[in-house]
Amino acid sequence: MRLTIINQYYTPEICPTARLAAAVAEHRAAAGDHVTVIASSGGYVPRSCTGDTARLRHCNPTVHRIPHLPLRRWGIGRIVNAIWFSISSLIILLTIQRQDVIVSMTTPGWIVLVAALYKRRHRKTRLVLWNMDCFPDMCEIAGWFRPGGRLSRVLRGICRRVFRFLDYLICPDRIMVDRLLAAYRPADRDLPVAIIPNWEPMRRFPQPPPATRKFADQHGLDGHFIVLYMGNAGHAHRFDTVIAAAKRLHERRVTFLFIGDGVQRQRIEATAAAQGLSNIRFLGHVPEEKVNDVLGAADAGMITLRDEALGAVSPSNLHTKLAAALPVIYLGPAGSNVDEAIRHHRCGLSIRHGQVDRFVECIEHLMSDPAVRRDMGQRARKAFEHHFTERQTLPCFDAVFEQLTPPDSQHRTADG
Repeated sequence: MRLTIINQYYTPEICPTARLAAAVAEHRAAAGDHVTVIASSGGYVPRSCTGDTARLRHCNPTVHRIPHLPLRRWGIGRIVNAIWFSISSLIILLTIQRQDVIVSMTTPGWIVLVAALYKRRHRKTRLVLWNMDCFPDMCEIAGWFRPGGRLSRVLRGICRRVFRFLDYLICPDRIMVDRLLAAYRPADRDLPVAIIPNWEPMRRFPQPPPATRKFADQHGLDGHFIVLYMGNAGHAHRFDTVIAAAKRLHERRVTFLFIGDGVQRQRIEATAAAQGLSNIRFLGHVPEEKVNDVLGAADAGMITLRDEALGAVSPSNLHTKLAAALPVIYLGPAGSNVDEAIRHHRCGLSIRHGQVDRFVECIEHLMSDPAVRRDMGQRARKAFEHHFTERQTLPCFDAVFEQLTPPDSQHRTADG
């Protein structure tokens, strides 16, 4: 079949959705599909760009790179680049052969609207929404406009119309499915749904990264218990409990190490500086070849989620920590995919926001008992190997596409 995947980020970009999109695209291309990817030339890290665009356009997958405008990554610059990407994506779609299936991811959040406009013209094309973040919910959580206000109602009305064009909905967890269907379920039919968790490729972590203090030594953290936060500190996350715990543990050799960036970075750093908390460290993004050194130096992995973001976003940095055999410390509401993974696989600790005493006690317990850390880490790695690699997830995508693809699609060449 002819398959298009639309997502603003694509490998070699470092963000998780870039790798996920690439995994599905390459898998389906290897299976014989003609795969097109529409992505941006920019990314989270300015240096992570495209490679040989001419070569990519003559490969399978065929990758169309939309030039990234040289604007600020956050705020209005990000919005302008997202709009530019959306308009350019529609132009590309309208100039290529008619597609059998379009998979729209949610970076930017409204890009599925472009795919729906395409389907309005080509009714036989099947449209799949692979949902990572709920729009416009995340805009409300970020404070960009008032929940329930006029703009919110207009955007939700547009989402309801878009959902009428969907042929399949893919989400990483049940709570996100429930949130979306409660708001946008088509009135005239049942919308097929697949729950496919995010994952990391086994080839990226064939074994847990070896424990090494090399990275810790390079940054003056020798002998410290390192609680690692790897990913963006974005609107969907909350860190007041982390800051309060860091204050309590300031006299202990505990460091909360942030690898990445995000809109909250400056606020967290400013708060830590104002309170004299040298045990909160931001080191920005690290090159891919250094990731294993970071993971090998960590003693535990930390994930946070705001209560309001439950079901609106699915934290994607869980699986790296599972692959690295790290105990997972989760700060957020019960019922999320991270909370469920911890409870089901017994691979960490789940704590609610504001429970500073419990958070501190959990860290001290992990510090004082290496056997507990080792057992949790082993269960984390087992959970990764049995549930969160491409071996389990890619066949689920195959099953979705088999339901959507006409039996004679491989014989058709007309663009419809």
